[in-house]
Amino acid sequence: MPTPIIGITAGRVLSPTQVYEHTLSDKYVTAVRRAGGLPVILPSGLENGQITELLEKLDGVLLTGGGDIDPQLFNGIPHPRVYGIDEPR
Repeated sequence: MPTPIIGITAGRVLSPTQVYEHTLSDKYVTAVRRAGGLPVILPSGLENGQITELLEKLDGVLLTGGGDIDPQLFNGIPHPRVYGIDEPR
């Protein structure tokens, strides 16, 4: 049986030099490897077609934690405690 390929979502942070960097805790990569999978880091900001093409090649996806989803995407009202909205992610 082939090794399952598991995509892991990466976060983004703005570096001190004002360049966005994709970040991912090694614990996610380690967990996928220990479970017998082949981890692949998924960057944010891909076009819809690229996302679809990539997902078709994966056997699973691990959604990591991160900031909140913008409530306005669902006609919601922003709450004062909403944080870390990253639209491309």
